[in-house]
Amino acid sequence: AGVDAAKRFLAVAPEEAAIGFVTFTSGAVVRVSPVTDRDAVERALDDLPIGEGTAIGDAVQTSLAAIQGSGALAELPESAESSSARILLLTDGANSAGSSPLDAAARAAELRVPIYTVLIGNDPGRPDELSPSETLSALATQTSGVYTQSTSTEDLRRVFEDIGGMARPLVDAV
Repeated sequence: AGVDAAKRFLAVAPEEAAIGFVTFTSGAVVRVSPVTDRDAVERALDDLPIGEGTAIGDAVQTSLAAIQGSGALAELPESAESSSARILLLTDGANSAGSSPLDAAARAAELRVPIYTVLIGNDPGRPDELSPSETLSALATQTSGVYTQSTSTEDLRRVFEDIGGMARPLVDAV
């Protein structure tokens, strides 16, 4: 469902928007640096590795590094709303590895990069940590992004279409 929705997002995002692709399990990897070539991102989606672990903080930090490497933040934007960069973070579970998501959110806020977060499903998380919905909501709030939870394929498609309509250069962390 996530891959299908991401492909729909690619179809509705503005052609001039550079889109990158970062995957994360127990760490994070840039699969495609921000580009306007939708085929490169689609090929990476078709070859999506599956692993264990959820390193949300690492995903954000890696996405920020990819955005900076693309030159999208050559000049610090006045605000998150006027930023030419966005991070879309899609996850199905609680943070279980890597750096702190809230520290990563603080760095994104410094760079004025909003994070749009999507929780797929209803993972309650672990009792000793913030729930996935609390973590993702905090990431979005701290960076002037938006948090949403999707429990169906149709919900997820709508989320991607909504975000695609407002996309500028964007890095997608899945």
